[in-house]
This record gives sequence, C-alpha cells and structure tokens, in this order.
Amino acid sequence: MRRRVAALLFALGASVGLVACGTPRAPVNGRVPEPPSAAPTLTRVASQVDVTGPRGPMNQASREQALQAAAAQGRSDLLKRQIAAMSAFGDVDLYAGNDAQLLVDGPATFAAMFAAIGKARRQIVLESYIIEDADVSRQLADLLVKRRADGLEVAVLYDGVGSMGTEEAYFDRLRQGGIAVCAFNPVNPLKQRTRYHKITQRDHRKMLVVDGETGFTGGINISAVYSSGSGGFGSRGPSKAPKPKAASSEAGSGKPDDKAEENGWRDTMVQVRGPATQKLHTLFREVWSQQHCEGTVAAIAPRPVRPRASS
Repeated sequence: MRRRVAALLFALGASVGLVACGTPRAPVNGRVPEPPSAAPTLTRVASQVDVTGPRGPMNQASREQALQAAAAQGRSDLLKRQIAAMSAFGDVDLYAGNDAQLLVDGPATFAAMFAAIGKARRQIVLESYIIEDADVSRQLADLLVKRRADGLEVAVLYDGVGSMGTEEAYFDRLRQGGIAVCAFNPVNPLKQRTRYHKITQRDHRKMLVVDGETGFTGGINISAVYSSGSGGFGSRGPSKAPKPKAASSEAGSGKPDDKAEENGWRDTMVQVRGPATQKLHTLFREVWSQQHCEGTVAAIAPRPVRPRASS
C-alpha cells in the first residue's frame, strides 16, 4: 500500500467511497492503529482530510459540506468512522464532484470498458494485477492494437506475479502493435528494473483511464473468471463465456471449482468521470515512472465534466 492513501469520494449526488491502492510500500510501520470507538464530529473529520473538487482544493467549510452531502446518503456515523480510521494510516485525499456508476460484475465492466476504449480520442492506459491470456483479454488486445493503429497513445502495466501464467507472446503482440507494455516487478531477476528485494511488493490495482476523463477502478482483473455474471444479487446471470484454462485468481491457486466456473468470480468495478479520474491517471503515471518502464505516459488535462443529477 502507498504511504499516501488515495480515496475517491464520488459524485455528491451519488457518492461512493473507494480506495485505489498499489503496493510500493506499507502505509504503517509497527502496530496498526485501533479503529475509532465512536464516530468523530464532521468538523473534525473534515479537518483530517484533503478534498479536491472540480475547481481544485476545498476549504474547511466546503469540505464539511461535501462530507455532509455524502453522509446524508447512508449512515453518517459509518462514513465518519471510516474516514477517521483511514486518516490513522496516513494522509487521506478525497475527490468530490464526480459522476460515478457502479458496474456490478464482469460482463457489465467489460462492456463499459470496451465501449470507452472504442470511443477514446487521445490516450488509453490500463493497469491490472492479472491479464490472463483468455478470450476476454484477446478481445481487449484486438481493440487496443486497433486503437493504437488509429494513432492513440496506449500503455499497459501488468503485475509480474499476477500475470505469470500468461505467455509472453501475448504481451509481445501488444508491443508489436506499437503499445507500450511494462511488467510491475518482474519475477525474472534479469528483467528487474528496481531492486530485487522488492520482489514481494505487488501491484494489485485494476484500473483503466481513457483520455484522462473516464476512469474504471475496483476488483475486476482482465480474466475469464469474470466473464460471466456472478449469478447473485444484481447480476445478469451466467453467460456463455469460455471457462478459464487456469486459475490465476487472487483468491488462491489451483483449478477453479465447478461453482466458480458456472457462476463466475464475483467482483465489482466503478466507472467515474471527474476529479477522481485525473488522480487515477496520476497514479498510473507515478508507477510507470517508479518501475522505470520504457517511454513516458503523457499527462492529459481533461475537459470539465458536470456530474449527473442523482435519481
């Protein structure tokens, strides 16, 4: 986890809290702080966080208003205790005034991500713990290579352990298509660009940023185990996606059981437009630089986005 925790407070008409995390270094050395025994006051919570809105950093009064608007949509005490607990691990950055949409499962996520990539005008950056050489990832590769041929900048960052089961030929195809590709802390010491003692530090982020304007982040990897609905609440049910050829799930190793193959791996993503998207883009560029990946990822100033009214 990073020392500076990046939390995303989504649209103040439809607010959602989210932690975007990577693993360059631990946030706390020593004993983990105890969670707050009671909900602190809103004024105290607002003084412990930095909140950035569409017009930039907010003052104390504006931070209180933003937090109050978010708290009004659920249990205020839980939100305040959550932020207080996060503050004990380091600085907390919140981003207000976003347009956020919950993507309940893999089919919804991949459909939204592919649609955004297809509409991209300038740049596509993708970071994922697992990129599995399965049907969904091959569809993604086809689309990314096509968009690169259209003249867009495309960069892909994957984890050296999470994507260990994927043949190098998959990533070579992306490179041959002109896409910048980089492995986070490769297992092979000959390919290491940072100190090898950091081999245990892994990048568990899953995020996509298109044109610096539309972002996706959450728990869904580029893997066949997410290609069918979870079969649970809010899911569209099992699809006809191919079964995964190998278990690369973060939940563990070994062949997926019959239930997992039938229902898919249950996880969720969030699609966001607004100040939080620019932070996701910054996080990608920071890791790309820290890993000494080849080439640079251009900074992009997004167009202003007006959040949708809540329903």
